[in-house]
Amino acid sequence: MIKLNTEKVKALREQHGYSQHFVAKYLGYTHKGAYSLLESGDRQPSVSKLGMLAKLYEIKVDDLLVG
Repeated sequence: MIKLNTEKVKALREQHGYSQHFVAKYLGYTHKGAYSLLESGDRQPSVSKLGMLAKLYEIKVDDLLVG
């Protein structure tokens, strides 16, 4: 099972100066609440969303995962 490193994802977003709303729109979510669930760990992203996050932050997908 894919397990997102939620602390790292939040830290990356803040380091880049992005709002949750911005990242939600970038990922194609219609509401920031859907992205907020990712950061809180209540929802896991699809493989395609993981790829989009990695591209946004210019890192490898593996760097977004726990373990």
